[in-house]
Amino acid sequence: MVVLDLNMPDMHGLDVLRFLRSHSRYRNLPVMVLTTRGDDTSRQAVLEAGASSYLTKPFSPSFLVSSVRQLLEPEPNQPAP
Repeated sequence: MVVLDLNMPDMHGLDVLRFLRSHSRYRNLPVMVLTTRGDDTSRQAVLEAGASSYLTKPFSPSFLVSSVRQLLEPEPNQPAP
């Protein structure tokens, strides 16, 4: 799993996400975007690029843990990503 911010010093998080989704080795890797950007345009772009989930800061630690578990623990009768 990757927890990715959009605002990074050398490369925008959306570019990292697109890179991950363009390579077969990382295509099914769960990617959680955790960012300060709460606007609909950013959310839509990230989800269209293949993010598994999108969370905005601030967040509670319990919500983060719950969100990670949802991505890593498959639902009953569902294969793991």
